[in-house]
Amino acid sequence: MPPSETSRHRGGRTTAEATPRLISSAPPEVRVRQALQPPWSAQRRPAGPERPFVVAGDGITRQLCSAIHLNASFGGEVLNDFVYPDWKAMAPNWHIDAVALARHAAQAKQRRETRDVWLLVVTAVVAIVLEIALVSIFTGDLGPGGLLLLGLSALVGSYLAGFLIIWRHYRAVHDSALASIGIRGLDAVEPPPLPEDVEQAIRDSGRANVVVFAGKTPFNGSGEQIDHWSFTVDTRVGTLDAGLGKRGEPKPFEAIDLHRYLLEQIPLTMENKPRTGHRLYVIGGHARTVGGLFRSGPVPDDRDYELRFRRPISVVRPEVIEKSLRTQHRSARPYTYFEVTGWDGQVVVTLFVRVEKRGPMLEVEMSVCALRPLKGDYGDVVKIPVGPGAYRLPLLRTVFPMVWPLLWGSPSRAIRKIRMDRQETADRLDLDQELEERNDLSWAASPSLRDRTAAAQNGNHFGAADERIYHNAFKRRGIDVLREFLVEHDVDVKEFDLAASFMVPGVSTPSS
Repeated sequence: MPPSETSRHRGGRTTAEATPRLISSAPPEVRVRQALQPPWSAQRRPAGPERPFVVAGDGITRQLCSAIHLNASFGGEVLNDFVYPDWKAMAPNWHIDAVALARHAAQAKQRRETRDVWLLVVTAVVAIVLEIALVSIFTGDLGPGGLLLLGLSALVGSYLAGFLIIWRHYRAVHDSALASIGIRGLDAVEPPPLPEDVEQAIRDSGRANVVVFAGKTPFNGSGEQIDHWSFTVDTRVGTLDAGLGKRGEPKPFEAIDLHRYLLEQIPLTMENKPRTGHRLYVIGGHARTVGGLFRSGPVPDDRDYELRFRRPISVVRPEVIEKSLRTQHRSARPYTYFEVTGWDGQVVVTLFVRVEKRGPMLEVEMSVCALRPLKGDYGDVVKIPVGPGAYRLPLLRTVFPMVWPLLWGSPSRAIRKIRMDRQETADRLDLDQELEERNDLSWAASPSLRDRTAAAQNGNHFGAADERIYHNAFKRRGIDVLREFLVEHDVDVKEFDLAASFMVPGVSTPSS
């Protein structure tokens, strides 16, 4: 299966071909290019021992790493999400190894750029030879027959050189795509690491506990919202004592007490123990009004670092979350989450619970989200033939018609790249001014990569049964624990039981 050469425009930039600056000392791009190895070295055997190829630990990441090598447009999306400087919040990257994806995307881009440099050299040599031949015609040093022979030789030679360059590139793509999903015995090169400050930001997004969002649902990174319900309980009404014929006095509690109780009790009777914790969800346009979301302190004199320094952080201290559990900000809401994973990460179901106590009224919100298997677009690696020499004929069929388009298109790609770099510089200056002058900008993260690659609307997938089981288990267990807490605090649960009967049809709750 050949790598796709198509590109998709995003934000005025071609994702597969653009080369924006990355954070470093001046000039920034030099440092990243050194980290990505010099031209052709990614496909050339080094003199010393080389780093072994490491396969990602989960199936989702392995499949996406493979898709990066086969699809230039998708590789550009990964770089846009993880590597290129941005001022908006980074989307959460749970359930994938985002550092591995970024390394593979950078390696794939470096290979394409190196290929294009060599193709541009071949094109330039042909142009020089033909120009010399034309001059020789006018000076009488070369006749028409010699010109024809020289022109044919230049074209044949350029085709052969282009063929070898593209063959070598596609062979490296072939090996990396197959090695990424765990097939051994291939001549694949391990992607080199990116600068540490870039990778640290990506790692932070993988353990994010604060999400800056925009849109109909705050749960960016957790998939499709498949269920949602809410209700209110009057905590002033005590339990009715049938013997005395009067109601008792409810025990006082705060919202954080219920959050902690849920965190402790919900996992106890669940066979698949969920991952648990607290997360803070912040409205994108109000991020500046919520304290603790932006860095403070000295900033290195580097434009790319300054831009990243302005973006909201992905991880806040536990004290910040606890404070929000006690006193909610009008633009930031804390949720307690419970997350179960199945089918090697292909299916992830998450329960979100938010409780808020306004005087005597207890407000409860519960949502269930589901991350589903990847779309079929990211499974092209299965079409690659496997076996000794099995790749040669498919690669030959791919490379043969691609030589002329890629070879003669190399000058236009180089010119387009230069124009994009200049446009990016101009856009950066405009952005700096806009960030200084405006307070109504949204800092919301774009939809997470895992969300975008999931078959969100397809509820009839191979893990659908597990999704329904996890969903129902969360729903029933959540309602049971809420009821237990109210009963322990001597709050009348008659209205709660009525609401629960509608939320979970067929489930009879104990009489109060």
